[in-house]
Amino acid sequence: MKMKVTKRVMEIVQLMKTCQLLKVVELMETVQRMQRVMETVQVMQRVMETVQVRRRVMETVQMRQRVMETVQAMQRVKMVQVMQRVMETVQVMQRVMETLQVMQTVMETVQVMQRVMM
Repeated sequence: MKMKVTKRVMEIVQLMKTCQLLKVVELMETVQRMQRVMETVQVMQRVMETVQVRRRVMETVQMRQRVMETVQAMQRVKMVQVMQRVMETVQVMQRVMETLQVMQTVMETVQVMQRVMM
């Protein structure tokens, strides 16, 4: 009877050890799963960081394009202003030419009058 009890106790102890081992194995598997989840989260974070960097690069490229367009527009405005000044100068020169023609006509008239007076 005592042997049976002892044997039974030994079996129970063995079963408990096996249960503990199973629990340890389950815990290890759970830890491994959590590690995989953490690795996945880290990969997703890297992907998000890459996306943000790409977005910043795109914004920088767009800003550079806007700056270039602004510079080109300013150059066009300067060209227009220069052409306006040239046109104004041409107009002034035309007026000067007209004035010179009038003065020439006056001189010719004065000469004719001097001839008449003589």
